[in-house]
Amino acid sequence: MRRRKWAHDRHIGRRSAQFAARVGSWLDKQEHAGGIGLTQLEWAPGAAAAFTARGMPYIMFVRDDGAFRLEERFRPVMEGAALVCAAGEGLLADIRSRFTIQQGHSVPLPIDFGGRFGSMDDVNALRSAEQAKRPDGAPPIIGIMVVTPEKGLRMYQRLLPKLLERWPEAEVHIAGGSAYPQELAHHPNARVVGHVDAATFFTGIDLHLILFETTGSWGRVIGEAGLFGVPSVTSDVGSQKEALGEGGILVDDGHDADAVIDALRSVYDDRERYGALARKHTQMVDHRRSVAAFRSGLEDLFEDR
Repeated sequence: MRRRKWAHDRHIGRRSAQFAARVGSWLDKQEHAGGIGLTQLEWAPGAAAAFTARGMPYIMFVRDDGAFRLEERFRPVMEGAALVCAAGEGLLADIRSRFTIQQGHSVPLPIDFGGRFGSMDDVNALRSAEQAKRPDGAPPIIGIMVVTPEKGLRMYQRLLPKLLERWPEAEVHIAGGSAYPQELAHHPNARVVGHVDAATFFTGIDLHLILFETTGSWGRVIGEAGLFGVPSVTSDVGSQKEALGEGGILVDDGHDADAVIDALRSVYDDRERYGALARKHTQMVDHRRSVAAFRSGLEDLFEDR
């Protein structure tokens, strides 16, 4: 982890100057006077430097834990932004606890469900077709979509053996094309399915699990699972509570294996009800609602200037 953090910080430091030059060159060809910049993710340090050099205020959008993992690298960017838009109130609260920002606004990460998955008839047809393939008495299937050191890898190493002991019939299907899922493949109750699209993955599982070691991003995969009527179990970090709503169970401490397993079993036993609530909750992350929230933040920013 320390080596990855050092390498990542060095990479951003090296690329930021190059990116600042590219953004600055592009800006100088535009009528940027009176404009406002917008940046996010690893591009932010370089873009912020270009905006600041030209006297342009800028908006920083935070949607993941990068600013927390490399706090000193991102501190000047975060605290220099005229407005920090965070993917959810929980993430915004975490930001305010670590950075002295000028102004903050919550903008749930938008998901264009229709553009990604088609109509609800399409979603229902996909789900029904996949579930029809499962025989009577099929084992419970828990799905994990994202595994990284920041998103639960160490916890899953502890959880899977205990899950096998307490709920031996349950299978854990782990998606992802990186090396991290392979670190869990030796567990007897784990099946690494590799890189699969979200629709294929969520049509074949009963419940979804996502845990965090650090401040998490907005729970996009929770919303995607919910669209297919799949409830989730997640840890109370960042904006996960908002992403989950009533469509599953929020575990206070994601490092408590027994609490996670208790939640998984409770959700599975009542999965039809939780699944319906998860689907209903996806309305809050529809991209049109997120666009409206972002527009509201922009209007507030302009009113203050």
